[in-house]
Amino acid sequence: MGGQFRPELGGHFGRFFQYTVSTDEKKEFIQIIRKSGERLIDTVTDLVEISKLDSGLLSENAMPVNLESEFYDFFHDERAKFKDSAVQFYSSIAPELLEKTFSFDLHKVLKVLHILIGNAFKFTVNGSVEVSVIGEKNNLVFSVADTGIGIAPQYHKFVFKAFSQIEPGKGKLCEGIGLGLTIAKKLTKRMKGKIWFESEVAKGTTFYLSIPQKIVSANTKMNLSAQSSEQKNILIVEDDGAYYHLLENFLKTEGLGVTRAINGKEAIDLIKHNPVFDLIIMDSKMPVMNGTEAIQEILKITHQIPIVSHSAYTLHQEQEEILKKERISFLPKPANKEELLRVIWKQINEKTEIDKGIYTSPKVIVTKRI
Repeated sequence: MGGQFRPELGGHFGRFFQYTVSTDEKKEFIQIIRKSGERLIDTVTDLVEISKLDSGLLSENAMPVNLESEFYDFFHDERAKFKDSAVQFYSSIAPELLEKTFSFDLHKVLKVLHILIGNAFKFTVNGSVEVSVIGEKNNLVFSVADTGIGIAPQYHKFVFKAFSQIEPGKGKLCEGIGLGLTIAKKLTKRMKGKIWFESEVAKGTTFYLSIPQKIVSANTKMNLSAQSSEQKNILIVEDDGAYYHLLENFLKTEGLGVTRAINGKEAIDLIKHNPVFDLIIMDSKMPVMNGTEAIQEILKITHQIPIVSHSAYTLHQEQEEILKKERISFLPKPANKEELLRVIWKQINEKTEIDKGIYTSPKVIVTKRI
C-alpha cells in the first residue's frame, strides 16, 4: 500500500518549492505544509520498512565499502541538520580503517546511523552529537554519542519497542509513532550485528552498532575526483508528472541537463539514437515497459551509462539480481534532494574516472566534495 501513495505525496508536497512566495505568512504556511508532508512520508516509509523486515523481504546486500569515501558524503549530509542549532556535530573514523576496504550492507548501516543521529539531534538541546567508527577485534563498531536528556533506567527495556518514544524534557517514554529504533534493531539483526546503548539522565546517551568486520582489501588505491564543471545530462524515466517535475527542479538547480522519458520503451529509443547521457534515473513501475525490463534492454545496448533504480516498491528477486551488476544502484522513493544528488555525483564521478582510464577499483566509488 505504501508504494501506491508515497510517490504521490512526494510529488505534491515537493511542488510547493516551485512557486515564488512573496509574504512571510505564506512562507510560514508552506513551511508547515512541507514539514507535515515530510513527517507523513517518513511515517509511511517506516511502516513499509517494518512490514518488509517482518515479512523477510529485505535481503542482505553486502558490497565493498571504503569508509572514508562513503562516509564523507554521509556525514556532510547529516551535518546539515545541525546548521541552525546550538548542537555541534562531530564525526571521526579510526585512522587504521581508512586505507582498508570492507564488505557489508552499506544501505542498512547508513539507515541505522541516520536513525540514531536523528534521535540524538531530537533529544539534545545544547552540547554535541558525535559519531565515530572504530575496529574492535573482528567487528566494526559505530557509535552515536549525545549530551542530551538521557533515558531513565526504568525505561531502558522499552527503547527498541515499536510505538514508544522519549518525551522531550522528561527523559521518559511516551506513546508515539516511535518506529525508528525498532527498525534499527531489526536491520542490525539482518546484518548479524548487535545494537545497544548506555544512558544517564541529564548527561546523555550513546548508541552502539557492531557488525562483523570483513576486510576485502587493505591497500585500495583511491582516486579523488571533484564534480566536473562540464554540464552533465541526466535521463529521468518517470511516468508520474508531479514527481518528474520535482526531480527536474532538484537537478536543474544544480546545473544538470535533464531529459524525460515516460516509460521504459521511450528510454530505450532515446538511448539507441542519442546515447550521450551521463546517468539514468529509472522508475520501476510504469506502463508499456517497466523499469526492470528497461534496464535489461539497456544493458544489451550499453554498459557505459550508470543507472539509478528509483522505486517506492519492495524489490523482488529479479530486480535484486539486476542490482548486483556493476554501475547500477538503488534509491528508495521519494528521495530528498541531498540524498539524490549524493548518489548521482558518485555514479557520475565513477563514470568520469572509467572514461579517463584512471578508475582502479571497479566496486569502490570514491568522491570528495568541499
